[in-house]
Amino acid sequence: DPLNFPIKLNNKLGNLLGGVERSDDAPTLQDTQVYEELASQVNTQLTTLKNLLTTDLGSFNKLVHEENVPAVIIAEPKPPSTVPR
Repeated sequence: DPLNFPIKLNNKLGNLLGGVERSDDAPTLQDTQVYEELASQVNTQLTTLKNLLTTDLGSFNKLVHEENVPAVIIAEPKPPSTVPR
């Protein structure tokens, strides 16, 4: 649903891969340039994720522990509703 969820890096890489795989020729210069641009964007996102996991996650977990917040909250199951016939 590209109207509600814009095309992201994964979709762009998948589309590029599909185009390259459908051809019997080597990837074009444009294919290589698009790949390099997308790979650069992916590497930026991976660096951001690594920073979050190594710095912010520890702080978040410490705060959750200090505030005694349950990590997972399980709601009581609701009984099935009966439908009159």
